[in-house]
Amino acid sequence: MAIRRIAYFDYARFLAILGVILVHVGQHSSISLVPKSVTGLGRFGVQLFFIVSGATIYITYNSLLKKTTVPNRIFYIKRFFRIVPLFILMGFYYSLTSETAVFHILSPLSGLNPYYMDAIAGGWSIWNEMYFYLIFPLYFLIRDRKGGVFVLSAILVLLSFIINTRIFGIVENSVHMMNFDYLNIFTQFICFVFGIEMMAKAYKKILIIFTTYLLFGFGLKWLFFNDYIGVTDFGASYWLALISILCLAILYFLKYLSSQFEKIHDHKIFRLISTMGQMTYTSYMIHFVLIDIYFKQLKFDYGLSINFLLISAVTFSLSYFLKPYTENIWSAYGNKLALKFLKPNYSLQVVKE
Repeated sequence: MAIRRIAYFDYARFLAILGVILVHVGQHSSISLVPKSVTGLGRFGVQLFFIVSGATIYITYNSLLKKTTVPNRIFYIKRFFRIVPLFILMGFYYSLTSETAVFHILSPLSGLNPYYMDAIAGGWSIWNEMYFYLIFPLYFLIRDRKGGVFVLSAILVLLSFIINTRIFGIVENSVHMMNFDYLNIFTQFICFVFGIEMMAKAYKKILIIFTTYLLFGFGLKWLFFNDYIGVTDFGASYWLALISILCLAILYFLKYLSSQFEKIHDHKIFRLISTMGQMTYTSYMIHFVLIDIYFKQLKFDYGLSINFLLISAVTFSLSYFLKPYTENIWSAYGNKLALKFLKPNYSLQVVKE
């Protein structure tokens, strides 16, 4: 039996991609009645994506545990074909349109390199998704160990702090390094965990990782980088704790509305929103290209409102037609391949996200 789609996840994805498009359009728009400090809040849509990703992966993995004796094998196959093909395609695109070699763009370690993790526009978040998928089965084991979540959280904050110290060979405080302080997987991992434990209803674990990131992160920054206490440079762990709580609250609010007003799911507008929420990976990848064409090549700029509406409309329209080729065909192949790797007498039904 396939897992039924969770409506408020799609609504959350839709809000998240709107926020991401808004912040990037706002960065290029010369005229705006809304301060960039406000439009800039849209960047937290990525953290909302991460939380939803953690939640859906928890559901998927639990389903696999009930259906097969080789859940990790199936999990990795399905995740690979869900996300990697489009990422590789975009990697070749950016290698042709930039001076960066495709090896540096697509190397498995590029997501840990501050100079290459964003060689694909917005690629840092996709790298973090892939790293999260890679270690998720391990986290699934650790989370059931006594003190496991606390120890792992402390280790992640420490690894993030090591990046802040610049002791690993890259010493200059470039823009790349400042961004890496915030964007690295160790700092961002809390978002995925919030999604996992939300679906597990393990609120104590959420509190443990939140407190660890908040107190340890703030303490380390206060001791070593207190001149940067109000920004994410040189230590962003405690910021991610606060951002994750905010995004989790938004997701719970959407869940509440979704359960209180169930009839809205059949309304045409909400069905459209749900559809757009289901193609956010393609939308996320192509909106950077569209923004580049719109502002740099065509040199359009009609103010933030019109720019945002035009780019959003084109992004969603193109995504609707591209998704069968950028996502669906590869996911279907991954599902088919996963069936072949199952042991005899076991069957795996397609798990929808």
